[in-house]
Amino acid sequence: MHDISGESWSARALHASAAELDEKDKPVRAEALRAGLEWLTEVQQPDDAICHHLGTVIHAQGNRWFGFQAATMTRSIQIDVNVRKKRIDVVTGVLENPLREGEMDEVIDELEALGANVFDQWNGDGTETGTLRLDMTPHPSLLAAVERYMVGCKTHPSRGSLCHCGWFGQGATRLVLPRLVAPAR
Repeated sequence: MHDISGESWSARALHASAAELDEKDKPVRAEALRAGLEWLTEVQQPDDAICHHLGTVIHAQGNRWFGFQAATMTRSIQIDVNVRKKRIDVVTGVLENPLREGEMDEVIDELEALGANVFDQWNGDGTETGTLRLDMTPHPSLLAAVERYMVGCKTHPSRGSLCHCGWFGQGATRLVLPRLVAPAR
């Protein structure tokens, strides 16, 4: 488990597992989307940073987490909206707390207010996850960090991105993460 006691609010919200955070310590949806979109499009990454192809996650209030991905093949942005803690009816197997009706439209509206153009969506309202594809290009340095992950370990090329020598961990610690603004207390 990651020790978050000496870190800023932003670092705690990014690094802690959702179980370690009180609801009040998580950003509201608008702040999570702002920080994630800024990270995808504006943040300069170091030349030796490595970013997993699934990007990064921000846990938000309202039992949600958002995934922010720079798609290297399409040079586009993908944002996932997810139910953090699912409740399943043990008798029927039905998801009791899916994404609300209209929730994906609300997310799209918030992203468009930030200047994004959402051009594709799959899944969403009534399910546990929804995905949006944006007509925006990720920052070139973030794309390069993802491409370094996809190429894999240069010391042990036969192991690819699954190499356990520490190359990924070292590069991942150099990745600049989203900057969250603390909620007013």
